[in-house]
Amino acid sequence: MTLARGAVVGALVAMIVAMVCAAALAARHAPWTPGSDLGYSIGLAGSIALLGLFLYPLRKRWRRAQAWGASRGWFAAHMMLGIAAPLLVVLHSRLQFGSLNATIAFSCMALVAGSGVMGHFLLRIEAG
Repeated sequence: MTLARGAVVGALVAMIVAMVCAAALAARHAPWTPGSDLGYSIGLAGSIALLGLFLYPLRKRWRRAQAWGASRGWFAAHMMLGIAAPLLVVLHSRLQFGSLNATIAFSCMALVAGSGVMGHFLLRIEAG
């Protein structure tokens, strides 16, 4: 990996960490509740983003969808939604998990999102 590529990867990781920290801080001091209109809208946006994540694998495997555009753009949208969806869920829930089910679901989602980010960078380093 060249020095310039390493700097870009480092900057992207730093930006993702900063976004997660900002979302967690904003969620703790948010003026809404998950059940309010704004909280519900944020949760709905997070749910739509989570569903949107499935468009990339659908585009790869469904022959009709392969004409919908370049795979590179779809993968970029998949990565963006993979980061945005958990952040929206954090903002919606205000990091207050009232049940074991919600805690486990959020933990699994965060683990999958984190592994996706790590996988992306590991594949770039390997292919680099």
